[in-house]
Amino acid sequence: MCEVTVSDVVRQFGALKTQYVDKMDENKALRETVELLKNRLQKKEDYRLRLIGIVKLHSDKHRERERCLQNRIDQLETHIAEQMRSIDEYSKRIVVLETTLAEQSEEVESYLNTINKLNKEVASLKDELTHANNNNSIINVSNQSIKKNSAASALNLSHPSFSIDSKEPLKKRRMSKAQIKKKARRWSNLNITISGSNVKKDIDINSSNSSNSESDLSSSREKRRKLYHADEDATIDLSNDKD
Repeated sequence: MCEVTVSDVVRQFGALKTQYVDKMDENKALRETVELLKNRLQKKEDYRLRLIGIVKLHSDKHRERERCLQNRIDQLETHIAEQMRSIDEYSKRIVVLETTLAEQSEEVESYLNTINKLNKEVASLKDELTHANNNNSIINVSNQSIKKNSAASALNLSHPSFSIDSKEPLKKRRMSKAQIKKKARRWSNLNITISGSNVKKDIDINSSNSSNSESDLSSSREKRRKLYHADEDATIDLSNDKD
């Protein structure tokens, strides 16, 4: 057997100690590497979880938005269907209104034709009225000339019973039929003879004195006749009144 010396043992112990120290250093480096890897893994896990939370949140938001959009789409589809029904109803109404408008246009055209005819008739009537007014003005001038030269202009009714109070109201000045008949009976025995240059002489209005001669009429310019009444006498002045 070979002998082991102390120096060999010391040398082996030194070598083992060196290996031990190296292994310890290696283990320390490995521990640090493992710790670093653990930290990195933890960070990655946190990041992964955070990403998962973000994705989940966005997924929830997208799902909620998708649900809202689907509800909105359903509402729009319902509204579109209602609008289509309304459009169909309005189309039918438009057709009815077009038919009614055509009928009313025909009626309006008929009314316009009638109005044109009536306007022509009115113009014709206006022309006739103007012509009649012109004729009436000529007739009125002739009547005024005749009245001026008539027997009525030669009468001078001076008795108070023939006067008209213009200050009285118009209703009081209007006589009833009974009053007119009473006046007519009152003046029924009035005999009027006209004298003057405007009318022909020898004219006796009433027949009571028709036997008067031409000499009696020409001899007197003023004739007076009495009105016999139960209450008073009326006298008419028949003098020649030249206004």
